[in-house]
Amino acid sequence: MARRRRGFVKLGDFGFAKVLDGQGRTYTFCGTPGYVAPENVLAHGYNYSVDWWGLGVLLYVLLTGRQPFSSPKTEDPMVVMRRIVDENWQIKYPPYLSTAAKVWGAGEDLIMKLLERKPTKRLGMLSGKAADVMRHKWFDGVDWDALGSKRVVPPRKPRVRDGRGLGWKGRVAGSETDSAKRLKELVENERKGVGRPAKESQDELAECEAIFGGF
Repeated sequence: MARRRRGFVKLGDFGFAKVLDGQGRTYTFCGTPGYVAPENVLAHGYNYSVDWWGLGVLLYVLLTGRQPFSSPKTEDPMVVMRRIVDENWQIKYPPYLSTAAKVWGAGEDLIMKLLERKPTKRLGMLSGKAADVMRHKWFDGVDWDALGSKRVVPPRKPRVRDGRGLGWKGRVAGSETDSAKRLKELVENERKGVGRPAKESQDELAECEAIFGGF
């Protein structure tokens, strides 16, 4: 994923991509261990079901700062892939993604439905296909037509050094706001497994809402 000059996200690296017709499947094993779908690991053959799984992993990473099937103590690819196919292994969700949370309340529900281990029951693979994903409550308020035609205003635009967009002017170390530092601290605590209260404090929720309110 890359962000273009106007702030829109562009997908790339389709070297292993395949176009499948109808109910066609492919059996090539490829992908990053933490992102591969169960049907890929088990060599059952797969289609675009793995794309919806990958979206679920990506959303989890973007919203938590870590991967759903690995941890600082468990980075071994074989262990990660074993967890991916093990229906008894449960993904841990931070409190701010729960359905009761104020800021990202529908996040856990969306990710859980995308990370359904059975492809036929996975969101995006049901009768409504992609429309089911687009209608999920997490996306309430999104104008898909406007987004597709780039008629929406991106929340942030990258600052580049020249017209070709080859340079990046991001924040330098030490210039983070207090809120950004606090969020970074929370993410580090999650990665290290530091205990946190079962319920997010109102102050932390307010910080998250302030930082990501434009998303």
